[in-house]
Amino acid sequence: MHTIQIETMALPRRRPRKTRLCWRLSFTIMFLMICVFHSVCAYFTPFGTKGLRHSHTGLSASTNGDGNSRKSGSSDPEAGKGDPPRFKRLARKMSSKSFSFNQIPGRKRAADSSDSPDRSNTARMRPSPPSSSPSSFHEPRGSGPISEAVGQHLTPEAAAPPEIFDVDARPNSQKARKVASSQSQGKGHREEGLEEDNGAGGWQRPSRVQQRREKRQQAAMDEKMRRVKIQRFGKEGLLFKDGLAGGQAGGGRDDALQCEHFGACSGCFYRSGLVETPVMENARVFFQRVARYDNFSLGLATGVHGWRTQAKLAVAPLSKWGGCQLGLYEEGSHRVLPIPNCRVHHPSINRAVQVLTEATVTMKTRAFDPASLGGSLRYVQVAVERRTGRIQLTLVWNAPGKKEAGGELSRLLKALKAADASGELWHSIWVNFRTGPGNTIFAREARSWTKLFGADFLTEKIGPSQTLFYLTPQLFRQGNLDGFEKLVTRAQEFVPAQSVVCELYGGGGVIGLNMLGKAAALRFSDINPYLGQCVDKTLQALPAKKREKVSFIIATALEALEAGHADGATVLIVDPPRKGLESEVLAHLVDRKDPYAGTLRRIVYVSCGFEALKRDAVALMDSGWRLVHAEGFVLFPGSDHLETLAVFDRTR
Repeated sequence: MHTIQIETMALPRRRPRKTRLCWRLSFTIMFLMICVFHSVCAYFTPFGTKGLRHSHTGLSASTNGDGNSRKSGSSDPEAGKGDPPRFKRLARKMSSKSFSFNQIPGRKRAADSSDSPDRSNTARMRPSPPSSSPSSFHEPRGSGPISEAVGQHLTPEAAAPPEIFDVDARPNSQKARKVASSQSQGKGHREEGLEEDNGAGGWQRPSRVQQRREKRQQAAMDEKMRRVKIQRFGKEGLLFKDGLAGGQAGGGRDDALQCEHFGACSGCFYRSGLVETPVMENARVFFQRVARYDNFSLGLATGVHGWRTQAKLAVAPLSKWGGCQLGLYEEGSHRVLPIPNCRVHHPSINRAVQVLTEATVTMKTRAFDPASLGGSLRYVQVAVERRTGRIQLTLVWNAPGKKEAGGELSRLLKALKAADASGELWHSIWVNFRTGPGNTIFAREARSWTKLFGADFLTEKIGPSQTLFYLTPQLFRQGNLDGFEKLVTRAQEFVPAQSVVCELYGGGGVIGLNMLGKAAALRFSDINPYLGQCVDKTLQALPAKKREKVSFIIATALEALEAGHADGATVLIVDPPRKGLESEVLAHLVDRKDPYAGTLRRIVYVSCGFEALKRDAVALMDSGWRLVHAEGFVLFPGSDHLETLAVFDRTR
């Protein structure tokens, strides 16, 4: 039996369904990408592959296929051959005087798109003949009410009018402004990415790399303008001229803040116009329109540099191997910015910060870490004794006590003492032991404070009477003592002779004790429990006749009033915190028949928080007190802060 073997031909196997779908999807995506690319090219090249280049002279030039250039106003009969009709029509339109930029196909759509930073900038895309009248062209970046205030910090090219227009330039193009500036000065100018046309006097389209570079330059300019706008006043277009960027000079004026850290540091907000900040404008309006007091004045109490005699500084790690950097937080962040050359600091503060920083590096002192609650050094307080220039240094240490601090604190103290072998830098060194999370700087318990080295008290002669005050780091102290002395001297003029004076929120008695030359008696109080020993030392330094006039208690303002401290007093001095008078204290003052404050005839109000002063002043004036004097003192130049002296008399 014969076996018949049949050979079958293998048929090609069909691809799986998933593979077919992937191929179809790939072809579809490629087709869409080609379409998008073609559309983009057509959008950005509305004149076809020939291109169109023109200059501010109104003559349009193009190149034919042979590369020969020609002008659309030429009498050459061969000129224009080979050009598409659309190109010829546009060339004739652009050479005419009535040409409008929006007549170019695709450009009106780009001008109205939301990619433009400002819709008002679309007006700048229309060419106009040069004119000396400001209304003949739209104000470019660098002109107008806002930019006039910062005009000296804008580049010359930003301040020039747009005498030329470029089809391919963005409305806010920095290069277009540079070209306009150079031509307005009558000089030929060749910018990077803008090559001269052969014989046409026009400009070629920048490459994509140059366009990206231009975008980065524009973004940098926008960031500078944003920082200027942050410092705007309440009025439109009113802002400080020198707040453009950190490190710029302030024009060399005595009333301008010149500091290399300005802009990044959060300590100062204004470089110039230091008596025209928003809160100061607010004060002028309030006293004139609400209080009906037309003689309000304010001014700088001191110079703008070297006035700060006490500073609290944050601490951050310098490296993972140890060491600390001291400074203030950057604007809008919790990153510590070192400020070794701060111009508002007393020179002794900058020197102390430098020595302390070097000591932490040498001894590998660890900075406190808020996330893990590890590390050692949390904050630093530096106070200057003006008479000697020496420093009272306070270290805030992350430990329950000296024993738990271990050798790290001892090594740092040893390094600090070794760095000041002559004894000209350190007055004393203190430590405040504070543990746990939170932004509170000091622990308030008495056991948290320890003196490591030096004298017990820092001494200062403050005010017109040159009273000797004894100060410790636990007490509140004005950052600008020189300026505060002027406020105290002015307040003394409003205390009548032989009056009985009561002072609430008195602190160490800096204001009240300077009134002893005119007052028959002084009673002052404060809530700080550490004041007792300091006030005792201050009173012991007074002459016996003045010492007999004074009485002092540690109590709140309300407790002092209800204890009879204002009983029989005719003048009340208040220097409350920024939140202003307590509502209970204010209730006693507005009641004419109040048993605790009914004899008062004058209130001398020293305010460090203007919003609270406005509230308290309105309540006092509504209850029969009349504003007889108001004056502002700029104690912290560069900040939006105002110390105000207001005097009220009872009328009915």
